[in-house]
Amino acid sequence: MGFILILVILMGTVMYIIEGAEHNYELNDENKFSSIPASIYWAVVTVTTVGYGDITPSTILGKFLSSALMIIGYAIITVPTGIVTVEFADQKRKQKLRANIVKQTMKRMRCFVKTVGSQCRIPHRPRPHGFKGKRRLLHQR
Repeated sequence: MGFILILVILMGTVMYIIEGAEHNYELNDENKFSSIPASIYWAVVTVTTVGYGDITPSTILGKFLSSALMIIGYAIITVPTGIVTVEFADQKRKQKLRANIVKQTMKRMRCFVKTVGSQCRIPHRPRPHGFKGKRRLLHQR
């Protein structure tokens, strides 16, 4: 948040220097960069990608700076969105993994409780044709 605040103040001031000093706008002109606070307002609107269009640069350097500021505004929005999305997906994967572990543990516990002292086998999946292996025993006494 501090980075964005510093960026907005800096870019607003730079735009006032580029656009305000270049064209010597009077203070009663509402459509241009008449003061540093008006320029900071423009920077906030530009960085947040709202873009009302009430204040627009007219010099080449001002247009270049506003284009760069728009791209920075999009980056400020998209980079954290990607990070949060990846984290949500990772948490969902971990949640499914935990649920599977709990499910398997509960199956084994039920099997152990039903057949205390005897063999309990995990229900097996059908084996491919020609498979010679044995099913795994869970508990033996």
